[in-house]
Formats: sequence, structure tokens, C-alpha cells
Amino acid sequence: MADWAHIVLFDELDPPKFEPVLTDGLETTISDMLDEVKAHIEAELRRRFKQLQNDIAISASDFDILDHIVNPERLQRPAIFYCLYLLFYGQRVSDEGEYAKKAGEYLSRYEKAFEDACGMLKFDDDVKNYGYDYGEVILKV
Repeated sequence: MADWAHIVLFDELDPPKFEPVLTDGLETTISDMLDEVKAHIEAELRRRFKQLQNDIAISASDFDILDHIVNPERLQRPAIFYCLYLLFYGQRVSDEGEYAKKAGEYLSRYEKAFEDACGMLKFDDDVKNYGYDYGEVILKV
């Protein structure tokens, strides 16, 4: 069983791989964004898997579905894209400027990557022990 609280989705060296000149002159640093990005991803996952969480919590009240994801590394790319979206969005001067366009691009990339990642997430045997097989349940969510 994983512990979601200790999962690191990405580090500050990852986003510059997509935008190498990004860190020059930014008021907000990538390390400032790590917790905000993780909180957003967590909220989206909780929304996505709410029914599964609720169904299992009936039998196990202390059950947290996020602690049972066995391949959280699948969330790295959407987390990086969301971080880049936030960074560019925070730097925009107008809705038509270069930073605004980049923010929009990364938001779109985030949304697609998040959908793809959710389709590839796997849960541990504890979820299966409650009678849920990932492939059967998640596709219905």
C-alpha cells in the first residue's frame, strides 16, 4: 500500500525539460508550485474515484483510495503540465499574450494527459479484495 501523503509527482527539475528557458525571471518558482499541483491532482482524483471510494468506505471507514494506487508515476506528466499551466497563467499580462497562449496550451495538454493517466492507473489488491477489479469499475466511472 502506498501512502499518498509521501508521493512525489515530480520535482523542480522536470518542468524545465519541457520549457528550458522557463525559469528565467519568474516571480514564482517551480518548487513553490509542488504542493499546489499535488493538491489539484488529488482533488481531481478524489472527484474521479468518488464512487469507488464511497463504496469501499462503507466496509472500511478509514480507507483512502489514493493510498492504493500502485503506479502514481503515471500522474507525473499531467502534474508537470498543470505546473506549467499555472506558471504561464501567473505570468500572463493579457488574455492574448504569449504567456496566456502557453497557459492555454498546457491546460489542454494537462487535461488530455490526466485522462490518459487515469485510464492507466492501477490499484493494489486491497481494492480487489473489496470485490472491485480496476478495469471493470473505473471504465464505468
